[in-house]
Amino acid sequence: MALAKAGHSVESLAREFEQCIATIHDWVKQVEIDGGTRDYDLTSADREELRRLRKENRQLRTKRDILLKGAAWFTANGVTFVFMTVNQAVYPIETMA
Repeated sequence: MALAKAGHSVESLAREFEQCIATIHDWVKQVEIDGGTRDYDLTSADREELRRLRKENRQLRTKRDILLKGAAWFTANGVTFVFMTVNQAVYPIETMA
């Protein structure tokens, strides 16, 4: 990216490094975002945090769904293993345990 900052065109860099122009543009844009010179998009750290939070959100929703569906089983039968056996195709056993 130092070459782009030094004034080399994106097109010449794409030819030199055998990359498509869009890839070079994306790299330059991300360096500008991460460096604080372009602030209308997410930094790499923000993107990683967003990915992590989305994964955590999916896991929490799964656990919530397990609790909601399991409440009827636990109340009626009082047997945890019945619920886990019935739902093992839907939810991971580790998550239900």
